[in-house]
Amino acid sequence: MFALYGQNEYLVNPAQAGRGGLTAQLAYRRQWAAVANAPETRVFTLQNDPRQNMGLGLRLHSQQAGVFSRTGVQGTYAHQVNFNRRQALRFGLSLGAGQSSVRWDVLTASDYVDPALYNLDNRWQINAGFGAVYANQGLQLGVTFPQLTIFRQQTTATTSAFANLGQVVATATYGWRASETVLVKPAVLARLGANTLPHGVGRFDASLHAEWNDRVWAGALYRHRYGAAASLGFHLGKMSVGYAYEFALGNLGGNTANGTHELSLRLALGNRGQRLARRQERERAREEQEAMSQHPADQLPRLLRN
Repeated sequence: MFALYGQNEYLVNPAQAGRGGLTAQLAYRRQWAAVANAPETRVFTLQNDPRQNMGLGLRLHSQQAGVFSRTGVQGTYAHQVNFNRRQALRFGLSLGAGQSSVRWDVLTASDYVDPALYNLDNRWQINAGFGAVYANQGLQLGVTFPQLTIFRQQTTATTSAFANLGQVVATATYGWRASETVLVKPAVLARLGANTLPHGVGRFDASLHAEWNDRVWAGALYRHRYGAAASLGFHLGKMSVGYAYEFALGNLGGNTANGTHELSLRLALGNRGQRLARRQERERAREEQEAMSQHPADQLPRLLRN
């Protein structure tokens, strides 16, 4: 899971596809920098909203971890239902295929006699993901099922259908404008699922993002059962650049303490793009702030009623 997922919510939830207009983004994550053959992840996304209340997305990903590598592609369709001016519900469905293979170039001669490696090479699967997001002004509540495996090739000789719920990801974010130039957005992300997490125990991330004058942003993240991360980024016209450094805490020492590096590069290709998304977010936050200044004690019941 990227520490910079807040810069591209489509990475977490397919319902967020196309929200920023026509945009392209490249994300790179190098985990445990001092460890040989440590996990590396590259993701490219292309999004657009060709019609009102519709979003489309394309995701290409590549990951290397130890002696194994994975590549895949997914396409996404998202749709938004507006209840009123402030509330909306978005749905997204992704469908794609991926392949897992063995990195024979990093193996030694003695490893070639292991028959398990040959059974694990060139395996492919068809997978899907589903997500939903409820938005009420600056509040967003989301749930995602990112690993709905439809079909999996078990070995190079046999295939089988395979239904796997995988994990469930729940998110909550709230954006509010502290002043005319400062936007603050706390967020929580929880991951649950016995098939993907040790001992079936869930994990969560808690983060805080602050943006100044739509130009510079900084963030901090705490990752349960692992560590923390700090991030910094800039908006340069239609281009956005972000960097995050993640490090282990507590008993997770050794080579993992050398940290994880992430880099994100995003380009708004359309006329609306990222500026429109940020402008709409500012307007929602400003409306919420004005309403709270008029009736601060009534805001929670009002949000629930709306």
